[in-house]
Amino acid sequence: IVGDRIFTPAEPDELLALDKATGKILWRRFNGFYDAAADADRAQPGFREKLDPLAAALAQTADPDMALERRREMRDALAALDKKKYGLKWDGHLASHFGIVGFTTTPVSDGRRVYAFFGQGVVACYDLDGNRRWIRRLMADEIAYSCSPALIGGKLLCVFGGLHALDADTGKTLWSRPETTSIAS
Repeated sequence: IVGDRIFTPAEPDELLALDKATGKILWRRFNGFYDAAADADRAQPGFREKLDPLAAALAQTADPDMALERRREMRDALAALDKKKYGLKWDGHLASHFGIVGFTTTPVSDGRRVYAFFGQGVVACYDLDGNRRWIRRLMADEIAYSCSPALIGGKLLCVFGGLHALDADTGKTLWSRPETTSIAS
């Protein structure tokens, strides 16, 4: 909760801002692989032609079942462009329990901005009015459990294939510790 707003995630990759008094959705933002794709990826042949129309359709979709179908289409189109980069590799636990474990984590705020991290490695920063400040994707060999980010001294800490400290203003990696994981074996 920040002032008169509640920030909450929605599966699998949305950040919502709600009016605290009424519960009305003020804005919603998508944070998938498409949204976090680098400029070089967007310049690949077929990227914009295949994915921009799907993203526009998703943004206009209010029906949850149709939104899931648009996301599936986007996932498949991205994987067709680059299986290694956009195909998800699940760890054994998630693969055996698919559908039980979600992608969302609790957002965090400094009172001026809200930060969201999603379990597929996408992390984003918005101002309180929903204007994206930055978005990026952390990379890992496989998708596993993650945890909510922490904001400490201008650093956004995220666990995804290790512990990462991102500059809260820019999203740039300040340091990474790949040997640090979210769950001890």
